[in-house]
Amino acid sequence: MKPKIVIIGAGLGGCFLASRLLEYFEITMIELAEEPPLLRDRLVDVSQPAITYPNIESGLGGTTKAWHNALMEIDATIFDQKWPFSKEILASYYDQAYVALSGTTRDNILQFSESLKSDLKKMGFSELLLKQNMFIPKNRINAWKSLNLKGKVKIIEGEVTELISDGIKRICKANVSGKGGKHLVVEADYFILSAGGLG
Repeated sequence: MKPKIVIIGAGLGGCFLASRLLEYFEITMIELAEEPPLLRDRLVDVSQPAITYPNIESGLGGTTKAWHNALMEIDATIFDQKWPFSKEILASYYDQAYVALSGTTRDNILQFSESLKSDLKKMGFSELLLKQNMFIPKNRINAWKSLNLKGKVKIIEGEVTELISDGIKRICKANVSGKGGKHLVVEADYFILSAGGLG
């Protein structure tokens, strides 16, 4: 029997994680139901509002249901200055993300980006304005659907209200306020919090 993992959050990160762990674990995902009050309506932006409503989304696929899956890589200099490893270590994962979220390869996008930058430089644009590229796919792709997770993972619609320790060092249970006011206690070997990439 496979060990049990509970992933809290079925957004972009949770969906990718589930798709990679399915071979080795029995997976349950806990995701907020798409019923009032929606997560985005319960948040109060105390800073300057992003004015990109909706800037957060609950339900299967998370923000990939609402956003256009813009792909912008972290600049290599950030890795060099602040990370304990180089950007190249993540290259294969970037490749997978491009294919999953856009249907095209990272190499295709980088080639197109360099060609576009070259044309813009010839037109007189400063290199300082052209350091970082952002790719926005023509079609929006919901991570839950594109990774084909339906029927492969168990879904619990609800909100985790408490994580319960085994009294030593590990989380062993989660209290969940489920759909229709039902209360559930979910047990697993491992719990992964993947709730709120944009938060």
